[in-house]
Amino acid sequence: MKKFLSSIVAVLFLAATAFSAGIAPAVSIPAVLLAASLGNVVTGVHTAAAIDYTDLASALGAYYRQNDDGVMSQLMLGMDIEDRISVLDGVKDEQPLIHSVTGDLVKPGGDPTSFSATANAFDLQPRVLKVRPWKIDLTFYPQLMERQWLGYLKSNGSDPTEMPFAEFFFNEITKKANENIRLSALFGGSYNGAGTAPADIFDGFLEIIADEITATNITPVATGAVSSGTVIGDIEDTYDNLHEAAKGVPGIILVSPTLFDWYVRAYRSTHGANGDYTGMAQGKVPLDGSMYMITREPGLASSQRIIATTVENLVYGVDTAGEENTVRVEQNRRAIDVMVDAKGGVQFRDISTRALSVNDQA
Repeated sequence: MKKFLSSIVAVLFLAATAFSAGIAPAVSIPAVLLAASLGNVVTGVHTAAAIDYTDLASALGAYYRQNDDGVMSQLMLGMDIEDRISVLDGVKDEQPLIHSVTGDLVKPGGDPTSFSATANAFDLQPRVLKVRPWKIDLTFYPQLMERQWLGYLKSNGSDPTEMPFAEFFFNEITKKANENIRLSALFGGSYNGAGTAPADIFDGFLEIIADEITATNITPVATGAVSSGTVIGDIEDTYDNLHEAAKGVPGIILVSPTLFDWYVRAYRSTHGANGDYTGMAQGKVPLDGSMYMITREPGLASSQRIIATTVENLVYGVDTAGEENTVRVEQNRRAIDVMVDAKGGVQFRDISTRALSVNDQA
């Protein structure tokens, strides 16, 4: 109260002094109040910033240089996809994915003097994995992000030494980059070099399937539109189309979250509850009588495509250690600019029914 009264007295005194000098009160009093307010802000009387903005760009750059392998790996590989997609690192541009198409080799024997070679029985048919550059161009204002960081620390009971702002910042970028690639590019991507969206960075698995169907290299199973009443039969029909060699090894059947939920509920309604509660909690249920797991895939969220394939047939190519893959941080007045450059792309090792079967829905 005393401080408030003393402030008022000081303002009135200064206003009176200004009035005696011929300055109107309507001008002098607001000017004095504004000067007092600015003085507090400039001198830091109100609050002290939790982030040192003067060297923040340097601090972010230094954090990346000290953790460049980890940051780039998380940006490109932090999506928890290892159970369904093989990761191939070190891909600079194009990488052949070799798979062999082997004809019948075994024949009756008994005559040690006879040699009858099987011609063209072993055929290497490479598919090409193409990685394309993608980037992040980001401008942010540290003052606006400070509250989010402090709120994170408070909610986790941490202090700034346990989660420095630089680490928090790169974690936030990583989470969003992973979400963009997982939900928009891996499956739903369609390369557009002039585009600006995550789905434009490279062709995803759905685009590759559609192109191979158009080229008559894949013959899809005719399921028609999938519904909650047909989903069990549609998934089983797609699986049945696989070559027996593919059915004899572990595999996955990737479906959208909607189709997965339909299948689980339809199966429960028809045959009773599935006892594999652990698998269901992880978005997986076994297909009866097979070595395949029906698997919920968020990247297929807007698709009715059913993808039955052997494990490790889907490949995601990156280059985490490439010289052109980097993070740059620059001060831009009150803002900070962040530039990330990386590469990525996907491909199937084999699109024959010995490894892949799909239905006819996009």
